[in-house]
Amino acid sequence: MRRKIVIIGIDGATWSLLMTWIKDGHLPALAAFTKNGIWGYLESTIPPTTIPAWNSLSSGMRPEDINIYAFMHRIRNFTFKPYFSSMRYKKVPYLWDILTEHNLKSIVLNVPVIHKPYRINGYMVAGFLYLDENNLTYPSELKRELDNVVGGYEVDIVAPYPLTKKEDLKRLKNITIKQINAFKYLLKRKEWDLAFIVITATDTIQHRYYDDKKALLDFYMTIDRHLVEIKDIVNMVTNGKYRLFIVSDHGFGPAYRVFYINTWLYSQGLLRLKKKPNKYIQCFNALASRSKNFLLPLIPLSLRKRIKSKIVKESSIEEIIDPESSVALGYGNMGLIYLNDTLSEREYRDKVNFIAEELKKLGMNILKKNEIYKRPEAIHDKRAPDIVITIDDNVSAINTSIGKCLFSKGKGGNHRLDGIFVIYPCMKREDNAKKLQIYDIAPSVLEELDIDVPKYIYGTSISEKFNIDL
Repeated sequence: MRRKIVIIGIDGATWSLLMTWIKDGHLPALAAFTKNGIWGYLESTIPPTTIPAWNSLSSGMRPEDINIYAFMHRIRNFTFKPYFSSMRYKKVPYLWDILTEHNLKSIVLNVPVIHKPYRINGYMVAGFLYLDENNLTYPSELKRELDNVVGGYEVDIVAPYPLTKKEDLKRLKNITIKQINAFKYLLKRKEWDLAFIVITATDTIQHRYYDDKKALLDFYMTIDRHLVEIKDIVNMVTNGKYRLFIVSDHGFGPAYRVFYINTWLYSQGLLRLKKKPNKYIQCFNALASRSKNFLLPLIPLSLRKRIKSKIVKESSIEEIIDPESSVALGYGNMGLIYLNDTLSEREYRDKVNFIAEELKKLGMNILKKNEIYKRPEAIHDKRAPDIVITIDDNVSAINTSIGKCLFSKGKGGNHRLDGIFVIYPCMKREDNAKKLQIYDIAPSVLEELDIDVPKYIYGTSISEKFNIDL
């Protein structure tokens, strides 16, 4: 009997929180998995965001290999659209596609890269970045089946505002429990070789309530209890022949120091507005103040229609800046800087070097495009950011509004580069904490399924990387 693989993604999970709780006895399932498995740090993509991190994890390829650099791609100068709307967007062969080619079955539930479910050998449920609420599952009748099982399946973690903190936490927990219960049902009732779920509400909660460790622990304890049940179900249906991967797409940390990137660019004469900034500060601040979910400022209008709050329309940034005279723009909340795509090669190089050196003087860790990407095609791809500010404890959040200050105190949390991985069960080893890249997971899974790893996959399986047998 072929070993079956279960992947449980916990968006934004970080050892900086989990290890403390494991040592204190609050997360017995994770404690057992780390004790009897291989665990360590999973280095994310740059930037370490949901998109492209889950794309790389699910495909074994780097962002530059699949032409997915961020959720929003620049299509021309300072105009942005979702990456999947790009005519040059590659159809990425994900794990479940490779399994389909090998006549193996998959369950894929709530993985953020699934915007619209499609035909595979198995079952698919779209993630929270879905495009059509009337088209959430493959096969289509699966939605009704899951509704009956869990009392109305839910996927949309972006809540209508305002909600009290108590209401918000309760809603996110209820949605997560429904998703996990749907996953458990599919594990028990369907045929599968690979089962993959992503719990996305953890990221949302950590963004909003990172300062409230009690609330975070309560949520993770709920997940931990369900991990025990999932493991027991998998053990039963596979007769003990399985491998469990627990992974996160990036880590997390406090967002205590906020940098106002466009305020700085404006002060340097690199960002020009059509009119004086005081008439437009409100619009920029509206974008920032509404971003209780980290993707909200980046989500296109077609997705925002599900959000019943009053937010500025998609074209606000384009309406405010003068794209012809502006040299650079900070876009999104993860430190991405895009330069005017009409600059000459020399002007581009000079401006990139100037911005990088000046930001380093402010104590920031800066990566230029040619330091992030190695493929020449990616270095010259205008969809990719030209500069990325590393989010760390020095600069832990980015605000794109224009005001009077460059820095302010923040609250909540934001992404960090290192996520987590656990592979269970495995032989216990000394020096157990390992370090993998996010694109190493896919080849490790394929190897466990006795599938030859395609040559186009960039990652390396854990057994090959560390010369160990799992």
